[in-house]
Amino acid sequence: MDMENYTWVFLAIVALFTVINSLISISDRGQEKGEWKGSVNSRLDALERGLKDILDLFLKRGSPVAEGASPLTLTKLGKDISEEISARKWANSLAESLVKEIVEVIGKSPYEVEEYCFQYMRENPELSENMKQEVKKIAYEKGVAQRDVLDVLALELRDEIISNIHK
Repeated sequence: MDMENYTWVFLAIVALFTVINSLISISDRGQEKGEWKGSVNSRLDALERGLKDILDLFLKRGSPVAEGASPLTLTKLGKDISEEISARKWANSLAESLVKEIVEVIGKSPYEVEEYCFQYMRENPELSENMKQEVKKIAYEKGVAQRDVLDVLALELRDEIISNIHK
């Protein structure tokens, strides 16, 4: 699924939340605002948390390159992509330089390392021009979004960092 589809899903969720909030605001007119409003607010908070959980589940677990809960693992497609772009070799070359920062700032928990790697790949991946071209090429050839290829790199980086932490 490409970024445009993710954007539409996100906008649909935001629109749903806005409509629900508007309906509750309209029904609040003429009602006493004490306990009833507090109940509505707590339900809206729960709804918002639920929508965020659904969005997170959709964005992370709906990937064609990763599956499972914790830890995420590469699908056959993800493994094929990893092999074709030498993702493990790339991750190995980068992992050692990131381990100290991660241990000091993030922690040693595999979950924290995984979250860091996904964020790192989205915000500031250190990719050579050649690797950037490989990401685009393999995304096109495999019919996936570039983000999915970056997810493959993130998972390989996670595995390398965790193995370096526990050396």
